[in-house]
Amino acid sequence: MTPHRFALSTSCAVTLIAAAASQSAVNVGFDGGSNGDFTGNFFFEAARGNPDGNAHILLSTFFPSLTTGAPGQPANAAFLGDYTRFAGVTLSLDVRVDALRSPFTNLAIERSVGIALVDRDAAGPSGPAGVFFELAVLSESAQPDWTRLAVTIDDTGATSLPAGWIGFGDEDPNTFEPILPPGATFTSILASVDEMWITGAVPGFFFGSAVFDVRIDNVALETAGELGEPYCTANPNSSGVAGATGATGSIVAANDDVTLTVRDLPPGQFGIFAVSRAAGDLPVGGGVLCLGGTIGRLDAPGQVFQADATGAAAVPIALGAIPQGTGSVPVLPGETWNFQAWHRDVVGGGATSNLALPTRVTFQ
Repeated sequence: MTPHRFALSTSCAVTLIAAAASQSAVNVGFDGGSNGDFTGNFFFEAARGNPDGNAHILLSTFFPSLTTGAPGQPANAAFLGDYTRFAGVTLSLDVRVDALRSPFTNLAIERSVGIALVDRDAAGPSGPAGVFFELAVLSESAQPDWTRLAVTIDDTGATSLPAGWIGFGDEDPNTFEPILPPGATFTSILASVDEMWITGAVPGFFFGSAVFDVRIDNVALETAGELGEPYCTANPNSSGVAGATGATGSIVAANDDVTLTVRDLPPGQFGIFAVSRAAGDLPVGGGVLCLGGTIGRLDAPGQVFQADATGAAAVPIALGAIPQGTGSVPVLPGETWNFQAWHRDVVGGGATSNLALPTRVTFQ
């Protein structure tokens, strides 16, 4: 590879995924030849994947490019947004190299492939800002069969670039190496991911053309820590702070693996979780009910909680039987559900109640 002043363009591409004790996962397998809301210089085949469909590049070009979220292009929302709300993130994909040759000599050659995360709001002199990690060097000998490539971000709150990551959007005035623009940090990029790329365009390097016959499958997003995102408002309880509702597990509805959590409650107080499809904003007791429409109460045996000495509690729920009105309904892919913890409280010697800050989860 020959160093060269080079800015990644928004026509390049990336992917993502995550890990931990409590984990959610999204996987794009291009089944049936679906594009999974990705685009680039790949085409999408219904067969020869790992298994089923795959994204296939069969082209003489400078580098492979598979993207979601670029302006005017398909956007898979599960791969975009704020990753700092997760404790950790793992980005991964499967790759197979059927052939990778020089267009001039037909000899086998090597080319890089990596993942880039782009925040268009942090653009610098060289274009949109982002971070890049080289997953592997591709070759016919290194990946002759399906091979899993992955990188894990253990600390999404890290300001400095972790080892192996490159920032881009600006360049060092002395060395001309790519750097993040002023004000942008590793965590600020992760907090506002507008595009994800799987790409052979390495910031700061120039490559000649190559003949690619390469397949990609199972572009995955796995996240460790809480699911969903907070919304609405919450009033402080008798502990002096507002409680906060959360969720851990998997955002894939079919996995039926979600545990609702709450923290910062008065120790020892009892409560339940409530759930709705619609949002609301209504004063109730000492708090704010942020659910609307039909509201279900998760108060079956084993679901009424008591906050522990730290003010926390957790309740596993069944996604196939969410209480709504006179019966239960299953959570379906694509639906957004709102969850909020209600709890008893004592203020000034008098009994009252309060509600923790809610969370909303969009399921896959």
